[in-house]
Amino acid sequence: ERNEPLLLEGIARAAALDPDGARAAFERVLARSPGDPAASGGLATLDLQQGRPERARSRYLAVLEHRPGQVATLLELARLELQLDNAPAARSALETAVQAEPAALEPRLRLARLLGQSGQHAAALATLDAVRARHPDDPQLLALLGAAQTALGDAGGGRAAYRRLLDLDPKSAAGLYGYASACAAGSDDAGLRA
Repeated sequence: ERNEPLLLEGIARAAALDPDGARAAFERVLARSPGDPAASGGLATLDLQQGRPERARSRYLAVLEHRPGQVATLLELARLELQLDNAPAARSALETAVQAEPAALEPRLRLARLLGQSGQHAAALATLDAVRARHPDDPQLLALLGAAQTALGDAGGGRAAYRRLLDLDPKSAAGLYGYASACAAGSDDAGLRA
């Protein structure tokens, strides 16, 4: 049977602040289609709203039991793990998402951001290099590349990435700050002043 009407009912009930009705609709979908990502995600959202992060985690894990490598679920699981201050579990979920869809940009951006925050700039750069040619003008990719290159002592590479970002968006705060940081790291006083 089709699950869309029940999913829409669950979403509508959640929006109307009827969590019990939404939960019932999503549960009916899962009874028909165990591991359905949309229904499980809806239930996880309700669990989080009710302060039950462990239940939300179990919802995501149930999806992955039925559909290993389901990228949207892995991204949500990683987000939850970061909220729970569990960076290793978040990294594992993001690495699995990257393996599941190697050409996808979003999992790599999130993984590179996490790696950079933990000081693993070479790993962040390697993660981004794999999709760099496909997405040469993505602002998030350029900002993360610039940060990783600058942190690794490649101030020229950092400046180039940030310069490209500023060509695309001259008022980008991340681009301006990053470019200034790369200039400072490379002793480019003129660029820093500009």
